Amino acid sequence: MGAIECMLPFSQCGQAKAISRKAKKKIDEAEKEYAIAVERFHNAADIYNKMRSDIQKQIIEPFGDLWHQVKNADFKGAALAKGSIKPDDVIEKYYQKNTPKKTPEFTVLKTGAPKAFFASLVIAILVFAIVLIVGALTMGMSLSELADPQQIKNILTGIGGAVAKAVPAIPLKPDILGLVTALVIALLAANFVAMRIVYKRSKKSLLEAKATNAEVEDVCAQRYAQCDKMNGVSFYLETLNEKLTTLQLYMEEYAAISRRIMHIEGLDYSTYSARSKEAVQTAVAFYTVLRSILTTNTLDANGDVTLSIKSAEAKGVELMEEQGRKWLEEQ
Repeated sequence: MGAIECMLPFSQCGQAKAISRKAKKKIDEAEKEYAIAVERFHNAADIYNKMRSDIQKQIIEPFGDLWHQVKNADFKGAALAKGSIKPDDVIEKYYQKNTPKKTPEFTVLKTGAPKAFFASLVIAILVFAIVLIVGALTMGMSLSELADPQQIKNILTGIGGAVAKAVPAIPLKPDILGLVTALVIALLAANFVAMRIVYKRSKKSLLEAKATNAEVEDVCAQRYAQCDKMNGVSFYLETLNEKLTTLQLYMEEYAAISRRIMHIEGLDYSTYSARSKEAVQTAVAFYTVLRSILTTNTLDANGDVTLSIKSAEAKGVELMEEQGRKWLEEQ
């Protein structure tokens, strides 16, 4: 069957297998890249969601509750927003519009070799029998005489004799030559049938392999595009996480200072010293920036980073830079 399976080095069977191997390698590489991008995205998103929750529970809510007890705060932005902060599941939002295509299934490429082998075997037997029948009828025998081995030998001898007359140089006895002739005719017929079966099956396998490869190309292109987009979102979340960490540290520091001021100087803002007023104003500014980030949608309906979150983030960066400059001036 091995000879039937791939009769030529560049047979359709071989082409189909080569295309299938390359397609499998392509999709494996694309899926590997995609898996890495997914893991990075989930890690960044998980950290972001946890930070949002921690900042809300540990800083935003406690400071907001405390600040709302302060009276006579007359500076711009003193009235803090109230209300709960809704969770922002960036993972769910991303996948709502970026559901990946399923990986193509690779069908088993069939050469038709088993079918060709058994069909050719049947054809060989039938053709051999037909040769004997034709020989018997030519010699005036009845078909019932084919059951006699001696009569079969006589038929083969007759066939061999006819061949010997046409090709005198063959050094074989007439009965042996007749047997060889009948077998050659049977094998030629069997080989023709086998070749046809293998050709049709290999042609079908080649078409299937090409169709699968086209699907693989499409899926790979989508996978790499998804990787680029997902890595972009991941990079933004990673950067935002770093900035949130710094904003959280600033907020914790000024929230602690504000609590001390309220404890020592009371809850009437109008009685605070100039330095105390500046400190609580800074705490309120960081609160406002952080709450703005936490209440802004990170991703839009298409799973892209929103301009609103970028704007809120930029205000946070600006506030941190301002505090950094003040700190340097005081040194």
